[in-house]
Amino acid sequence: VKKSTEGNSKFPGYQQGALIPVLTGEGATWGPYYAQQGTWSRVGQTVLFSMYVAAENTNTLDVLLEIVGLPYAVSDSASSVFYSITVGYISKLNTPDLFTAYLDPLTASSRIILVKPGLNGAARQSLNCSIFNDPDSRIMLSGHYITDDTTWTPQNGATVS
Repeated sequence: VKKSTEGNSKFPGYQQGALIPVLTGEGATWGPYYAQQGTWSRVGQTVLFSMYVAAENTNTLDVLLEIVGLPYAVSDSASSVFYSITVGYISKLNTPDLFTAYLDPLTASSRIILVKPGLNGAARQSLNCSIFNDPDSRIMLSGHYITDDTTWTPQNGATVS
């Protein structure tokens, strides 16, 4: 339920709902999703989210893996901020390396990128869709970001509960 965003600044607007995380990558095709679950809440301009996705990349292309489906676009005014995303759980992902995730604010799609950290001065490496090559590949993520949205209308299939 959205509360008023006007008037008293001590009571910022509030919403909560469900989101649908979507794995994407240029040219990649995905087998059935076994789970696409997520929740989100918004207090003022801050959006918090948690998502869980299980799927299989049926053609195992080595193209950049992205996760989309956040309820609001990331703030344009915070474009120099890359929000760190917590990877809470993984299962049967085809990568021996440790990795982390961040929210890319430089694109209108507000996409989550999975990356291997750069070590000893090496550049970071983005993970590819081929890491989801098992029918039981799954990942759980959570994080937060700032939005400039003033419409209070979620996007990307997200709903308000």
